[in-house]
Amino acid sequence: MTDKVLIAVDGSPFSIRAVHIGANLLNRNTPGVIVLLTIAKPRAGMEWFQGPISDLNQAAEEERRAIKSAFQGGQELLREAYGICRSILKDQPVQVETVVATGDPAQQIMENAKKKACDLIILGSRGMGPLRGVILGSVSRKVLNNTQRPVLIVK
Repeated sequence: MTDKVLIAVDGSPFSIRAVHIGANLLNRNTPGVIVLLTIAKPRAGMEWFQGPISDLNQAAEEERRAIKSAFQGGQELLREAYGICRSILKDQPVQVETVVATGDPAQQIMENAKKKACDLIILGSRGMGPLRGVILGSVSRKVLNNTQRPVLIVK
């Protein structure tokens, strides 16, 4: 029986569908846990860079702002996913946890699933197609091929 599920959320339609499927999977009268995970991707602007006369001390501040913005964006995604879970689960005894992580998405999904002792990983397929998926590396493919846990990929 599946009692603890990690759902990767990136805001794509497939990841939102994965949230619906995961919540419905645990919509029952027995305890369970849903771990909603998103990966924050900081994007620092280069507005501070003026060539040789640039103030490198300003770079650190730009990076801090980019990290803060990425985490806030991740938290917003998770608030939406949390709301979906709660609306499906209503008063069921299923806890919903949220995690914002940084780093390689596939690695973070696998590490968090292991750390949280999840029985199942659910993630959406971005649908990049076989060629782009091979060239760019598909997160779902990496997770599927490198974890011992069951994986459900949602299209």
